[in-house]
Amino acid sequence: MIRFQWLWVFLLLPMPLLVHYLMPPETGDRDAALRAPFMADFTDIAGSRPVRFNSTWSVVFAAMAWLLLVTAAARPQWIGDPIELPASGRDLMLAVDLSG
Repeated sequence: MIRFQWLWVFLLLPMPLLVHYLMPPETGDRDAALRAPFMADFTDIAGSRPVRFNSTWSVVFAAMAWLLLVTAAARPQWIGDPIELPASGRDLMLAVDLSG
């Protein structure tokens, strides 16, 4: 049975939604972090536009990542003694030399 040591960490699950709705939207008026005046040359050579990620998949990926991070932060722990399985059989290692 798995038990979470810090259940209060699950209160952080709605944090991305709170940040999304409470933070002001980005205006885009800031300067770019990387100025590349020759970026159009790269797109002409490649023959296509830069690839944009599908927003639905990026939201699903981000939500799954946040859920897994919060779950890991809650410190899941096994309760009870581990059950030892009987080990029967033999260990075998095979080494093959393929060099000439």
